[in-house]
Amino acid sequence: LPQSQQMGDVHLWTRKLVLSPYGSKIVYIASQNGVDQLFVRELDSMEPKLIPNTEDAHSPFFWPDDNWVVFFTESRIKKVSLATGVILTIYSISPISHGGCWSAENNAIYFTANPNSGLFKLSINGDEKPIPVTRPDYDHGENVHTQPRMLPGGKDLLFTIGTYEGAEKRDISLLSLEMNHWRKLGKHDSNAHYVEYAGREYLVYLKMEPLHMPQGVSKPQKTP
Repeated sequence: LPQSQQMGDVHLWTRKLVLSPYGSKIVYIASQNGVDQLFVRELDSMEPKLIPNTEDAHSPFFWPDDNWVVFFTESRIKKVSLATGVILTIYSISPISHGGCWSAENNAIYFTANPNSGLFKLSINGDEKPIPVTRPDYDHGENVHTQPRMLPGGKDLLFTIGTYEGAEKRDISLLSLEMNHWRKLGKHDSNAHYVEYAGREYLVYLKMEPLHMPQGVSKPQKTP
């Protein structure tokens, strides 16, 4: 980052950097002069550009092309044109969300409505209200469903289950949108992404494990 910037100090659940669908640019959150804002950088350049009027933005993700970026603020879902700088409000939400993803197949956004909710679906067809898609099992320690990621084909959605027990007790789950049913793929994992590489398909994810230190060695502070 330029010397004038620091990576944005936003909540652990929220996304700070996103690669465009065609791999030509990145959009990230950085603090400049004490304010978190969105910046865009073409991958064939080292110079980032400020995206104006994106103060306090978080959890950016791209529209199904490289030209529009959706982001969240404290009370809005917005999108900004990287070509013109035009910003449009998609929906008003409250309080802060934990990110979302776009589904081109059904022209909708899937997102976490607030820090203690399941996933919601918002169709981009006028003034429709969000529809609940999942509900955390609060009786068994779940407190949020978050970080949705759409799989190719638009029929299945990856998301992370957060619990009251902290970062080491998160679980990755797979939601079938056709069956309206989800199942856990693994314990103590989060932030799953679908990746195609060299003709193969992968899930890349974050795994939180206790650190096992030799006797007599101090245990360092764990970081995500």
